[in-house]
Amino acid sequence: MRELLIDGAGQLIDLPELVWEVSVLPLARRLERPVQIGRWWAMPDGSRIPVISGGASVKSAYGTSNQAITCTITSLASSTSGAGRSSTAVNNTSNLWLDALVFAAVKTSSSALANDKAVYVYAYGTADGGTTYTDGITGSDANFTATVGTGQYPMALRPLLTISTPSSSTTYDAGPVSVAQAFGGVLPDHWGVFVLNITGQNLDASVGSVWYQGIYSTVA
Repeated sequence: MRELLIDGAGQLIDLPELVWEVSVLPLARRLERPVQIGRWWAMPDGSRIPVISGGASVKSAYGTSNQAITCTITSLASSTSGAGRSSTAVNNTSNLWLDALVFAAVKTSSSALANDKAVYVYAYGTADGGTTYTDGITGSDANFTATVGTGQYPMALRPLLTISTPSSSTTYDAGPVSVAQAFGGVLPDHWGVFVLNITGQNLDASVGSVWYQGIYSTVA
């Protein structure tokens, strides 16, 4: 275990290992941004990098916007038993984004709405490189019935967005929201979304999409 290190000018250099693991790194994950301690940055992905002298600092940077998530939600049927639509998994093994901001757009039916008058977006992920996904999702753009237990809401999938849809024939935009926060601050190497319609009617056939923008850290 490292001891508390102070330089000749009385400035903090480093902290004991236990303090990093128990306090500092979890704080960076919760805040979803780097935290500087002495001569080190605690990163949201759980890593540490040295502070660069000369006034440089760690900043958030953004990837290409409007990256489509393949998920066919136009005309998605309403369900109170967990039947919705899963997306094709997003492969993060090349870009290595620290986080992804998700946005969604849906349009309600022209018929009278019922039930929750809402559309729910959930996240799923993997911890084995994309072989096994949350709740048995296949990682493809497909119909899927989530495990709902005694209620109508998925139990294993991670909540991302609640899109309130009180009016018929109306387009609703929702987001952006962090995917990493749904998994305790760490973005899985493969992840995707699941959309559940509880509006009492099929969604409109003309509008329905989900997209994202990756986030990483840069030193400037």
